[in-house]
Amino acid sequence: MSKLSAEYGLSTSILCNLTKGKKNPQITTFINIAEIIGVDPCELFIALMNGLPKDYTTLDI
Repeated sequence: MSKLSAEYGLSTSILCNLTKGKKNPQITTFINIAEIIGVDPCELFIALMNGLPKDYTTLDI
């Protein structure tokens, strides 16, 4: 996870808390994550608002 956080400029603690569902990202972090995974931030937000499948993981992207 530290390699991933360093590669994309996110702190390891933020990345860990987000993946564990302990924290919600700030809007700037949300936009950065969307750009990192190659998804338009608006499309990602809409997908989240419409609900993701229960078995969804970030590895599915």
